[in-house]
Amino acid sequence: MQWYNNTIFVFSADHASAQIRLPEYNSAWGYFSIPIFFFTPRGAKGEMRDEIIQQTDIMPTILGMLHYDKPYVGFGRDLVREEVSPFAFNVCIWGKIPRL
Repeated sequence: MQWYNNTIFVFSADHASAQIRLPEYNSAWGYFSIPIFFFTPRGAKGEMRDEIIQQTDIMPTILGMLHYDKPYVGFGRDLVREEVSPFAFNVCIWGKIPRL
């Protein structure tokens, strides 16, 4: 399709699986570990990072990839261009959701 070369694909999960098979994911860190990767057909370099990255980083990263230079409100960071210490928001509400 004509749009393919002008598309940024973002792949992510919304939470870890309940079927944990690898011991390194059977931990507090592992419960919240999910993949996020960006793919552009134009040959962007790939890398693997062992740091905290969260879903709120998706929008600032895409805007950075598009060279968007207008102000915006975002709670994440541009993973390509920003030199910001990794952080994450995490709220545990287990047990506070009413059962139906």
